[in-house]
Amino acid sequence: MKCSVVITAALVAMLASLTTIDRAWGQVHSYASSDAGSFASSGFAPGPGGEFYTGDFSSGEFCSDGSCGGTNGGCADCWDGGGPGYGGSWLDYVGLGDGNTPRWFVTADYLYVRASFSEAIAYIEQNIDDPANSFDTFHELNFQHDSSYRFGGGYKLGCCDEEIRFMFTRMNSYASAIAPVGSFVAYETTSPDGPTLIDADVDTKSFDLDYRKTIPLGGPVCTDCGDTCSDACCGPACPAWDITWSGGLRFAEVDWNRNYFAVGDAFERFRETNSTLNFDGGGPRVGLEGRRYFGKQNWCSVFLKGDISVLLGQMSQQVQRIDENNFVTTQTARGRRIIPVTEIEAGLSAKLTKRSLLSAGYLFSAWHDLGFRDQFNFATQLESNYDDANILGFDGFFARLEFGY
Repeated sequence: MKCSVVITAALVAMLASLTTIDRAWGQVHSYASSDAGSFASSGFAPGPGGEFYTGDFSSGEFCSDGSCGGTNGGCADCWDGGGPGYGGSWLDYVGLGDGNTPRWFVTADYLYVRASFSEAIAYIEQNIDDPANSFDTFHELNFQHDSSYRFGGGYKLGCCDEEIRFMFTRMNSYASAIAPVGSFVAYETTSPDGPTLIDADVDTKSFDLDYRKTIPLGGPVCTDCGDTCSDACCGPACPAWDITWSGGLRFAEVDWNRNYFAVGDAFERFRETNSTLNFDGGGPRVGLEGRRYFGKQNWCSVFLKGDISVLLGQMSQQVQRIDENNFVTTQTARGRRIIPVTEIEAGLSAKLTKRSLLSAGYLFSAWHDLGFRDQFNFATQLESNYDDANILGFDGFFARLEFGY
């Protein structure tokens, strides 16, 4: 946890220093201003947002031919204004300039998710009144959707959609149940004299630092500007498809807690058992996202995104039991673990303005080997485990707003 906080602070300090240096450079250099006509003879001109677009500028408007193989090192369509003396700064030469296009961005997500364990048995009801037709009913904890969140930001590294992104995600969920009198309850070898109150909660925190690169696929949606610039062709002409690959690091903290409170016949505490798990670790993270664009100037798109992380860290699990005589028994297990994490998101995005993007969709997340790990024996005549998997999962809805500046 301490390492993740240090990395977050270092990233913020690095990005802030780049901004300070760029402003200092701008104070000692005057930027020349040029109109479209002065650039027309050289084959490129500054667009409405400060970008340089190739094409026919005789109409006085600025069009893109959809290529990425023109002026300024193969980045004509997304070059942000040249270097000193051309409306930019020295950082433009290394792809870190502000130019007149959005470089910094912030993003915030509202998550409405629920936890899902591969096995989460709360209690068992057994009918033995009729020996010839006895049956057992297993009741699992039903985790509820809960409000969670995700936020972050980053910086676009020059042309062709490269960026560094930092994200923090927190997901929560809870469950509760009441085991009636006569039920078999975890950690109890006999049925309590009264009902048992059962509750559980899950809390995960993850810190992600990624480098992302977008690769256009196929031809642009609009390819021909002609002699005059039509509305559909103004600005960069983007392809109908693209894919974005990413690589980076994840640091995560996962906690869950489960409590059994057995009530006696006088509604006092008879016995209580509390089990907890904690994992702290970090490791590499890779991902791939595909996107299909629709509409005028690609204002709408659908996407599918997948990520895989492999986290190395320490896991500890503890079970504490207080019996009817207030005698406390504690069992603790600790060790090093490698935890795979797989995630999938699918959704729809729409541009609200040139600088803002709204997205919504559904997500799945699976944290392997972090489920309920205990092996109970409710009663000698019962089989208590039907699933040998051990996964802590999340699924739910998300809504995201991203803003560039």
